[in-house]
Amino acid sequence: MFDVGFSELVMLGIIALLVLGPERLPKAARIFGGFMRKARRSFESIKQEIEREIDADELKRQMAKIPTPQALAQTLSQPFESLNAAITEETAKVERALLQQDEADPTSRDHPMSAADETVSANISALPDAAVTAGDSQAELSDVHSLPAPVADKS
Repeated sequence: MFDVGFSELVMLGIIALLVLGPERLPKAARIFGGFMRKARRSFESIKQEIEREIDADELKRQMAKIPTPQALAQTLSQPFESLNAAITEETAKVERALLQQDEADPTSRDHPMSAADETVSANISALPDAAVTAGDSQAELSDVHSLPAPVADKS
């Protein structure tokens, strides 16, 4: 700030001693020191306030760069949505191929659930005959026919 060397300080001290005298010089030095402390504290306070403002501005800029939760969720879900669409498409292709194979040769069912479906159908169709031979009533026979149809696993 001020370019004051040692020789200039000695010269100022001698002039202050001559002007103020030995009785008033210590009191003047304390008052001058108090003003300098206040000025230094004010300068440091202003400096810290400016640094806080700069940090706050930098923090605001960094916060602006952070994506919103909705944008982050959308970004994270996009790969899964594309995978889901691809899996759905491939599943549909496989189902169409199995249907075409069944239409072309309905007697040869190679997929694993077809044998189980045939076994369940045979067992269900055999139930009413066994019930009639045992002498059961017509109401019990209708209960057997109202069983839910077997559901094929599509996985």
